[in-house]
Amino acid sequence: VVSRDAIDHERVGRYMKGLEALRKVCEPWSPDRTAEVTSVSAETLRSMVDTYLAADGAALFLSTGVNQGSQGTLAFWIQEAINAITGNLDRLGGTLVGHGYIKDFARHARKGGRTMRKDLSRIGQLPSVVDTFPAGLMADEILTPGEGQVRAMFCVSGNPLLTVPNSNGRLDEALRALELLVVIDIFRNETANHAHYILPGTSAFQRADLPFVFQSLMGLQPIPYAQYTDALVPTEGEQRDETMILLQLARACGSTLFGSKIANGFFSGWLGLGKLPAVGSRLGLTPERFLALMARAFRLGSLKSLRKEPHGRLLEPNEGGDFLGQRVVTDDGLVDLAPEELVDAARKLEPFFEQERTQRDKLKLINKREQARREERWRRVGRHGRGTQQRRRRPAPGSAHRRDDGRRGSVAPRVGTPGSRWAERRKQDDGGERQPAGRRRPRCPGVFLGHGKTKRDLGRSRPRRLTRSAGVSVSRGGGWRRSRWRRRRSTSG
Repeated sequence: VVSRDAIDHERVGRYMKGLEALRKVCEPWSPDRTAEVTSVSAETLRSMVDTYLAADGAALFLSTGVNQGSQGTLAFWIQEAINAITGNLDRLGGTLVGHGYIKDFARHARKGGRTMRKDLSRIGQLPSVVDTFPAGLMADEILTPGEGQVRAMFCVSGNPLLTVPNSNGRLDEALRALELLVVIDIFRNETANHAHYILPGTSAFQRADLPFVFQSLMGLQPIPYAQYTDALVPTEGEQRDETMILLQLARACGSTLFGSKIANGFFSGWLGLGKLPAVGSRLGLTPERFLALMARAFRLGSLKSLRKEPHGRLLEPNEGGDFLGQRVVTDDGLVDLAPEELVDAARKLEPFFEQERTQRDKLKLINKREQARREERWRRVGRHGRGTQQRRRRPAPGSAHRRDDGRRGSVAPRVGTPGSRWAERRKQDDGGERQPAGRRRPRCPGVFLGHGKTKRDLGRSRPRRLTRSAGVSVSRGGGWRRSRWRRRRSTSG
C-alpha cells in the first residue's frame, strides 16, 4: 500500500501524523522478501492488495491467534495503520469505532486518570495496558520482597492458576505465599483451592442484567442496543451479586470508588440505608436499584420501560465520521501512525526474521479456540465439558510432518525446561495438526482433572520473556522438534 502511495493524503494530513516514519518502517519488507517466511507468494499478496484497494470500503481485522503471537502487537499496529492511511478508518464499509452509552467515555476516563497510567511494573519495568500489568508478572510481584510487594489479592471470576503462563510452577508457590487471597466465583476452581475466603457470586440466571462494561462504556456493539433482563432463578445460601460484594468490600477496605469521594459517600450511605429497621428493604441498595440508577444515568429511561422491550432497544447506530478529529484520545487529537515504541520494536525485527527463515521446516503451534469451551466455568455443564480445545501445528509447505488421526505424541520445546508435552493429534485437511490449547487441570481436590500439557505450560512467565508492548508470554523455544510418537488412541479432555 505504501510503496504504491495508495494513501488518502487529505485524510491523513487532517487527522493523523507519523506517515513518513511509517514509510521507513515498511521499506525493508517487500512482498518478495516476506514470502520467504509467510509462504504467501508476492503475486498472491499483490493480488490481495489490488482487491483491497479496489473495494468501495474495506476492513482488515485480526483477533485471537496473530494478536497473541510474539509479534502480535506489531501485526495489529500495521493492520490498523493500513485501515487508517487508505481512508477506511471511521467510515461505513470500513472500520468503525463504536461508542457506548457515554459517547466520549474514553476521554472522560483519561481525564480522571483512568486507562492511561504511565507508571511501570515493579518487576521488569513493563508498561501497563489499560491500567493493568501482564499476568505473567504475577508470581514475581508476589514472591519478590521490597516496597510494593503484592501480599493480598482479590480474584473475581478468574482462574490464574490455570490460565497464566507457566502457572504450575512459581504461581502455585506465590498463591500459597499470599497473606490474603479472596476468590469470587460460581464454581470452586484451582485458584480458589488456595484461597482464604471463597465468596459465592451469582450465575447469569440469578441476577438482573444490563450489559455494562463492554457495551455500556466501550461501545463494542456493531448494532448498538440496550437490553434489560430480570433474574430468572433465586440465589441459594450465601450467594450475592458481584456488584454488591465489590461495593461492600470497597467500603470495608476504605477504598475510594472510582477515585471519587462523592461516589464513595453516595454508595456508602445507600448501603447503610439497608440496615435501617422497617424501611431498609424498601430503600437499601440492591442490584436492581443499582441498575435502575445506571439506566437513568445513561439516559435509557426506567427499568419498567426497558422491560417492555424484552428483545432490546435499538440505540443510535454507528454511522462513522464521529471518531477522527472528535474522539481520538491523544494530547493533540491526532492518530499517531508511528508510535515511537512500536517503531523501535520494528527496527529489531531482523533477528526474528532470520530465525523464522532458518526454521521454515519446523512445526508451528497455532492457537485454536472452540466456542463451546471458551468459558471455563461452563466446561462442567453437558456438552460444554466434552471435546478439547485445540492448538494447530502447521508444517511448512512440502513438509512430511504428518500423522494419522488419533495418534498421540510428545511435543518438546527446542530450548527451555526439559521434558515432553503430551498432545492429542488430529490430522487436518492441509496436513496441519491440532493440539489441546488449554484446560489442563492441576491437582485440586473436588475439581475434574484433564490430561496433557497446554500452551500455558509452554509459556514463559519471567519478565524478560514477556513482550514489552503487550505483556504477551513467549513460548519456550523458537521452534519445536519431533519427539517419540506412540500409536495410542487418545481420549477427549
